[in-house]
Parts: sequence; structure tokens; C-alpha cells
Amino acid sequence: MFLLMPATSVYFEWLSAQRIYSPFRLTRHGHTGEILRSSLGGACVPCRDWGGELNMAPLFVNTPSDGRPRCVELMASPSVVLLCSTRWEVQNGVAVRGQGVADGKRIGALELAKLVESVPPRAVGSLMGKLAGSFAVLDAREPGVVRLVSDMVSSMPVYYTLDGSRLTVSDDSVALAQETGCLSEIDSQASLAMLLAGFTLGTSTICRRVHCLQAAECVVLTCKGSYWASTQDDLFSWEWRPDGGHTDDYWFSAWSEVLNDEFEDIITELDGRTAVIPLSGGHDSTLILLMLKRLGYEKVVAFSYGRRGNQDSTVSERVAAALRVPWFFVEYGTETWRQFLSSRDYNNYATWAGGLRSIAHVGDFVAVRELASGGRIDAGSVLIPGHTMDLVSGGHIPLQWQERLMTGSGSVTADDIAQITFERHMGLWNRRFAIATLHQTGLQVAEANDLFEQLQEELCPAGGVVDVVEACSVVDAFDWRNRQGKFIANSVRVYDWFGFDWLLPYWDRRIIDFWLRVPPELRLNRRLQKNVTFQIGADLGIDLHQLGLPSVASLARNMSGLRLRQIGRVVPGVRLILDVERKRRCIARDPLGAFEGWPDARERRLLWQNSPSPTINSLASLHASRLLQNGGKA
Repeated sequence: MFLLMPATSVYFEWLSAQRIYSPFRLTRHGHTGEILRSSLGGACVPCRDWGGELNMAPLFVNTPSDGRPRCVELMASPSVVLLCSTRWEVQNGVAVRGQGVADGKRIGALELAKLVESVPPRAVGSLMGKLAGSFAVLDAREPGVVRLVSDMVSSMPVYYTLDGSRLTVSDDSVALAQETGCLSEIDSQASLAMLLAGFTLGTSTICRRVHCLQAAECVVLTCKGSYWASTQDDLFSWEWRPDGGHTDDYWFSAWSEVLNDEFEDIITELDGRTAVIPLSGGHDSTLILLMLKRLGYEKVVAFSYGRRGNQDSTVSERVAAALRVPWFFVEYGTETWRQFLSSRDYNNYATWAGGLRSIAHVGDFVAVRELASGGRIDAGSVLIPGHTMDLVSGGHIPLQWQERLMTGSGSVTADDIAQITFERHMGLWNRRFAIATLHQTGLQVAEANDLFEQLQEELCPAGGVVDVVEACSVVDAFDWRNRQGKFIANSVRVYDWFGFDWLLPYWDRRIIDFWLRVPPELRLNRRLQKNVTFQIGADLGIDLHQLGLPSVASLARNMSGLRLRQIGRVVPGVRLILDVERKRRCIARDPLGAFEGWPDARERRLLWQNSPSPTINSLASLHASRLLQNGGKA
């Protein structure tokens, strides 16, 4: 694990019995360090050489010969920042990771750090809140104050604990929990949310004293003498602001221009490096590939993975072939999953990547490992996944509200908002099973109704009734801050694990700002996004619909499926049939084949019996709850 260290630091490795995982180890060779990834058997990534004196206020950790970090006195208070990634630029009390867009120019971490230094500490949140890009900022220039700032989707997580006079900040939640001795202090309600949804709510993690920085947030930590206090400032308001004064043609042209600007910046950032696209066969990853080809960038490869012949990979291969892009496929079988899920690699990665705030993405771990170790992805490549245009372009609008959006009338109660949010996100397991599972670990968990009431309070603190557009804003904002920020965008931890750079083009601030202005009728069924994608494909001479990409679904089709589910809720026989069919379809259509390969037969049976919609995420959440509550041992 890499800490901010003086140049005299010596080799150490987090493999002692006191450490529950070891994603990598640091060794110093003369003037150059190397990160040796255990899962790649020696593949390495360059590490910055920290020479000279480090005058960084609290940003300092002393690592003596036993390898255990020591806190140093800061402002009459023991405080420490543990930075485990090698990607941070640190200077003059400021630490920055990532890249951003300032004045129309994409800049790296070093330039971002200088930009932060150019403004007073109190203005850092306002400055970074206006920037596009993926970044995290720690600013400790002001005596007695530490500021933490995240990007639009908290793509580079930061965590902190406040324990009386002691402040600890880290980009690694498990290292933080171990260093502060609170790894065993489990938050029961956060654990219930993790099991039901796959992620925690708000700033909570499953460790009671460890807090996470949320998406587009500035946390100000202030020393009050004998204790530290925290305040949170939102840097972005997710609010639909439909602009109805334009034609469809205007919006088609405007979206095309936004895409051109974004991908021209991405090509500048790539700077000749190979762009690697995880091509799912859906619209979002396909659009990334189309835009790179449209703008003439040729150093592009794509890959897919899963069961041979799965529909997603079939469409992926067709699209890549039509665009003459090299395409790789990593086949997953039952044995693939059994070997991986029983390995130390899995336990190490899952514990680290989830960050105590979500389950870890494991779907593409084996694929990236195989492609990297086989030399099909070179070390300088940049991975560009399609997360998550589905949300911003209208793919998560509740079916129950679509007719009201079309007519522009109707209202929604606070109870309706909370109910839809709970049903959408808290369905990895049945509630009774989740509570009983946590009780078996010794946690005293309140009824799931308490979690529902927490949602009500967070989503609609004033209660009452709102119009349907405002209701959609509230539901989307919860999705953005919690599911997207903690779980979906966190899939890039796979790329971090193997030392690759990555970009998240769809979480650029400019793209979010655009879509919040788009009228509801163009967001329903992702009409604007899909039609523009099909048109760009046609401009490049390919028919995406013929290749297998789904077209825009009709509102009538959506409503028929909704009404069938509503009938199932009141007619027991119909409900049972629908439940069994949904479970069968989830397992049969799983492109990864993870259900058959899950090594624990008992957990597979529990999945069928107790999960409304069985997926690998359900099994991963169960495994995560057991792994983390048993000190990191499976």
C-alpha cells in the first residue's frame, strides 16, 4: 500500500495477519518505485518518485521499519492522510488526483493542483464544482481546516473518520478502518442497505465511524480544539429544468454538438494511446465507439466477455466488425467463476474495491485480467466504459409516471416517491431474509420499515405532494448520489486494480447540464439518445438496428408490462407465476453465467428462494456482508 512517504522509505508489504487484504505492494528500487500487482504476477505500473522534503501540513505519514503508519501531530491534534494510490499529485498542502476541463482545455492532476493553489482555500469547493472531469481534491492549506472535494460521481473515492481530536482521511476505506481500529464497528442499518441494494445510503459506510465523500460534494473538516467537526456542501443540484421552447431537430443537433465537444477533449486526453472500449452491445458503449470513429481516432479496440453466444457479446462483435475495430472475447464458463470466486484474488479485490460503501463489480475482472496478461491490452491503454448514459438520458423514469409526463399533468406524493425508490433499489433480497441474515452475524437490525422511513426523510423531508417532473428529479438524484456514485461508476476500480487509466465521458458536467434541460418527451424511452446513436451509425454506413441494437420502445408496450405487474400484486396466482418466470428469465438470460458458477451451492439455493430478481449482485452482496463482518475472511 502506498502512503505519502519520504524518499528514504523502505520495502513493506501489507500481508501481515493484521491486514486483511493486499491489493499490491510497494518496493523501492533506487530512484524509481514500482507497484507490483499480485494478481498479474509481476506486471507493473510506474510510480512517482517522492524525493526531497515533503512540506504538506497534514499530508504526511511516517512509515518506520515495521511498516505500520504513524500519525504525526498537526495543529495540536493527531491527524493523518493515507493516500494509497500512486496517482496523487501532492504539493504545498494540496493533493489532487485525476483530470479536469478548465477554460475548454483538459488538464492533468499536476495542473489541477496548481489551479487549486491559485484560489483561496474557501473558494476551492466553488472552483471544483464548476469543472468537468474525474478528480478528487484534498486541501489542507488553511490552518485547522481540511477540505475534501469530489467530482460529479465520486469516481475517485475519499473517506474520513472523526474521532474526538483525531482526524484521519484516506482514499482506501479498509486501510482507514484498520488504522483507526474501527473495522469491527459495524453499522447495522448501513449493512442492511448494502444487502438489499448493494450500496449504503448517504455518507455512511458499513463501518460506523468511516464516512465517504458523496458525488459532487465538498466536505469541510474543521478543528475545534478538542474535536473535529464536519459540514457538507452540495456542489451540484440534480434538478430537471426542461426547456420546451425548441424543436426536436434543435435537440438532435445540440446533442450532436455536445458529443463532438466531449469526444474531441477525450481524443486530446488519449494523446495517441489505445482506447479500449468494454462493448456491451448496448447503446451507450456503442456510442463511444461511434464517436471515436466519427472523429477519426483509429487506435481503438473493443472487447466483450461472458457465456459464448450470449446476446450482448453477439451484438458487440457485429458492431465492432461493422466499424472495422479489433474485437476480443473472453469466454466465461462454470469453471471460470468457480476458480475466480474461490481465489484470494477475489477476496482481496472485493474487500478493497467495495470501499465499505458498495459491493464490488466483478463482471469484467477476469476479462481485463486475461486481456492484460495476454498482451492484448498494452500497459498504456485507456479504458472507456459507457457508464451511465442510461440514467441521464431518461432510462430510469418510473413506468408509473410516464403517462403523466406525456400529458404534463398529475402529482406525486412523498410516499409514492419513497415506495418507488425502495422497490427499485432495495430488491437484491427479500427484506425478511436480509434481516435474518444480519441477525445471524450478531447485528441487531431494525425492521426494513426504518430504512423506508429513512428514505422518506431524505427524499422528501417536507412531505406533501409534488409535480411529476420534480418527483423524477428526486428519484434520479437519489440514484445519482447513491447507486451511480457508489456502485456503478465504482466499476472502474477493476481498471485501477490492474493499473490502467480510464475515462467516464458520460459523467462530464457538460453532458449532465445538457440532459437536465431536455424535455421529458425526448427522455422517455431514451428517445433522443437512441435516435441520435442510430443516426451517427447511419452516417458511418451501418444499420445498428439490423446489427441487433434495440430501437425505441413504445409507451403502450411499457404500460402493458406495468399493468400486468399491477395485476400480479392483487391476484396471488398471477403473482406467483410472474415471480417464477422473472427468476427463471434472470438466470437464463444472464450473459455472464455466474449463477451456475457460483461455488457455494447453498447460496445458489438461497438466491432462488429469497431474491426477487436473482443476479450476481445479489450473491455478491451476500458474500460482501459475510466477508466484511468476519474480519475480511471468506
